[in-house]
Amino acid sequence: MVRPFPAALIGLALAACGSALSDADCRADADCAGAAICDGARCTDPAVLGTPPLFGSARVVLRPADDAVVARGVASRALGATDFLLVGAGRGADAWRSYIRFDFEALRRAGSITRAELRLRTRTDPPGSSGTPCAVGLYLARGPWRSSGLTWENQPGAAGTERAWTVVTGARETEVRLEVGELVSELVRGVSPNHGFVIRARSEQAGARMVAYSSRSPTRRVRPWLEVLHR
Repeated sequence: MVRPFPAALIGLALAACGSALSDADCRADADCAGAAICDGARCTDPAVLGTPPLFGSARVVLRPADDAVVARGVASRALGATDFLLVGAGRGADAWRSYIRFDFEALRRAGSITRAELRLRTRTDPPGSSGTPCAVGLYLARGPWRSSGLTWENQPGAAGTERAWTVVTGARETEVRLEVGELVSELVRGVSPNHGFVIRARSEQAGARMVAYSSRSPTRRVRPWLEVLHR
């Protein structure tokens, strides 16, 4: 069962995600294989469109193997399967972090990685991302975790220093991009163990937050994805 955001965590209910078009709206077009939404014969799923590969590069799109949210306000509670990712801080001691993990087996025999971007789609349904800009950082997770049992108290936390960051304005629904090419290369080569990523606010004291769709969103085109280019 996929749970929408519990209202008690931030005092406002997060409406169920979705859009006017769903997976069923995608036509069986060869160019749109696996896409959520098509416009005539043209794909509009960003993961299918993606970035034009660099000359001589191949492109791989990965979807999360798992993702989860932990909340300091309910530190011992596992939120489990949610249709959202949440990062930032609220009133009082409230703070949230998101974990996301990918399986890199498809890249084991790939050549050198030239670029990799983690892409998230923010949500504007109430309460959504705050109007205050939220600076978010990405780290390697220190140890293994599963969404079914992950809590603020037992979360593995971050290993080492921040590996990527960006500022999310929160003014409207937008695509958030984090460049993780060097990090993905390390994970594929086994330099670092793959326990996934931790995304957290640079300041967990300020009242800024980012809310994004998770891998469990019923609309495929807004789910997180990782685009990897390799030679």
